[in-house]
Amino acid sequence: MILFGTKRERHFPDAWIQGGRLGGRDRSHIVDHVETRTFPTQAGEEPIAFVQKHTVHGAEIGALSRKERWSLPPVALRESHISAVVHTDYAQPGTSPRLSIFDERLDAENPGLLLFALTVEDLRRGVSNLRNRVIEPIFHALGLAEKWGCGFPRIATACREAGLGAPMLDENGLAILACLANSEGWLTSEVSAGIGLAPRATRICLARRCGRRLVPEASTGPQDPRRRYSQVEGGAE
Repeated sequence: MILFGTKRERHFPDAWIQGGRLGGRDRSHIVDHVETRTFPTQAGEEPIAFVQKHTVHGAEIGALSRKERWSLPPVALRESHISAVVHTDYAQPGTSPRLSIFDERLDAENPGLLLFALTVEDLRRGVSNLRNRVIEPIFHALGLAEKWGCGFPRIATACREAGLGAPMLDENGLAILACLANSEGWLTSEVSAGIGLAPRATRICLARRCGRRLVPEASTGPQDPRRRYSQVEGGAE
């Protein structure tokens, strides 16, 4: 249904891709944005073209030809985008894969916690596990994704060869717990600013952790705009 269904958005309304150019280093000002709602296997070109439109580039002039040179290596951009689409938890409502361009970085985000027994360090080493056991093999068979587990090492290599700093990996669930560990209680807006995630997505992350009793909440009711979140003492994911 997600890959080829004609009624895909009825069943999975968040199975689309966001692209945004943000002014500065945070999400306070959106300069430009794009929404890609075509089938995932055809959704590579528009978001990547959007990023390149907002990315500084130049050219290397050779003896017989002119070669485009982008400030973000195309290999790293492609792998980041494809990984976000392939590894998204499409059963999680309220968020979708997203490419965000800031003045000094590109963020590629996909909804979904790390699979059981996987760590961020595992991903850096190329260790992988299948979340979507139909989507990932299809992308691989179509030549849209390399063999499983090699995406992040390819990104790191491309960045290094382009003279850029090493790419970073974050798991927002862990980031939320680390943020709350240094506070007696934060508002949703404060957590959102602390982890660099949109308020709506932050509320979803917090609600999931409240349900698992990893994050206690203090409020007067379900619509309390001043509800505060803290962390279970010694709690961790």
